[in-house]
Amino acid sequence: MNSQALGELASDQKTQNIFHAYGYSIPVGKDGRHLWPTKFKRAMGQRMRSDELSVGEVQKTCQVSNKTAYSWRKGGSRKSSHKPKKTQHPLWA
Repeated sequence: MNSQALGELASDQKTQNIFHAYGYSIPVGKDGRHLWPTKFKRAMGQRMRSDELSVGEVQKTCQVSNKTAYSWRKGGSRKSSHKPKKTQHPLWA
C-alpha cells in the first residue's frame, strides 16, 4: 500500500465538524451523524435522572430522538442484557 492511499484512508477517519452541547465537544462524522462519546451519554443520563435536565431539553439541545434521550436516561445498553437462555427439554422426557 503506498503512502498516498494510506493518507486517503486515514483522512476518511477524521471528522469535519464539532458539535458543542453542555460543555462537551461532540465530533460529527462526514455523513453528518454525531459520534456520541460514552462519557457524554452517561453524564446526560445522570443529569436527566437527577432532574437537572429534562428529556425534552436534551432532545432539543442535542438534536436526538425521543428514543435516544430515554435510552441515555435509562443507562446501559440494550444489546448487553444478560438474560439467561431458556433450555428446551424434550416433551417426552
